[in-house]
Amino acid sequence: MSKASRNRELKEVEIMLADEDIANEADYRSRGRRLEPLSDQDLEQRWLAYLRREFLEVAKHRIEGNDIAAEIALRHLAIHIPNDIVQAMQAEADRILSRNAPKSMH
Repeated sequence: MSKASRNRELKEVEIMLADEDIANEADYRSRGRRLEPLSDQDLEQRWLAYLRREFLEVAKHRIEGNDIAAEIALRHLAIHIPNDIVQAMQAEADRILSRNAPKSMH
């Protein structure tokens, strides 16, 4: 990959992340900024606690989930997933797809 191609890809990623930041901020504002009353210190503590959960604890759960899914596949099991879980999974997929869709599709 040429340096120009790499730079172009990095710029596209930066734009996508900036768009996501704007969308997240707008969504948060529309829900009433529930964290606004927190002090800067409290907000920082909440952020660090979230990051610990998201990147330290959730990774362990992802590995467990991947292992369970692999075992289910190896056993050729068909497990019925309840509608509430299916709906939550679909809503998350829709959210991700809508945020990453080209602007012409919005």
